[in-house]
Amino acid sequence: MPTPPDVGATAPEFTLPDETGREVSLSQLAIGNGLVLVFYRGLWCPFCLTQLAEYRDLLRISRPGIPEIVALSVDTPGRSAQLKADLALPFRLLCDPQKRVLSAWGLLSPEKGGIAFNATFGLDRRRTVVFRSLDTMVNRASGEAAIQAVLHPQPAAPQKRKVFPSLTSWFRGVRYALKHGLGAPRA
Repeated sequence: MPTPPDVGATAPEFTLPDETGREVSLSQLAIGNGLVLVFYRGLWCPFCLTQLAEYRDLLRISRPGIPEIVALSVDTPGRSAQLKADLALPFRLLCDPQKRVLSAWGLLSPEKGGIAFNATFGLDRRRTVVFRSLDTMVNRASGEAAIQAVLHPQPAAPQKRKVFPSLTSWFRGVRYALKHGLGAPRA
């Protein structure tokens, strides 16, 4: 079974549809100022919604040279488009309902029919991993730490902090779960 790429390794290439259905490759995403790639469980997870909202809020602060931010889950383009609109996310949501990328990256959890393990990677423009955080449900690397690691790579372990969803995120997660179910979408 594959393992998640370590710092210093070249991240495995892939091409996936985004929330609009447009195919995009990892190399295309990382070519500019690098990339922060967030693997999240799905639109029904309130902890994930809180994490994605953190990245949204960080991008509202205009900074030169900020890396591309992209999030990836097993959700379909339709589900991801709804999530992007509901949270007003200014970044792409990549869709891996067949779970090929999650498997290749060693991040496929058998939970709920196959969903992503929580993880965040920072990649330079050559797809070299400069930041890696294999996260838990509650303990996750901060968005600022991931962005800074891409901007200024250093061989330090990421600092993690607890993520506590707001009441709004909990209700949104429950609403999505009732509408779409708790597991991975059927491919």
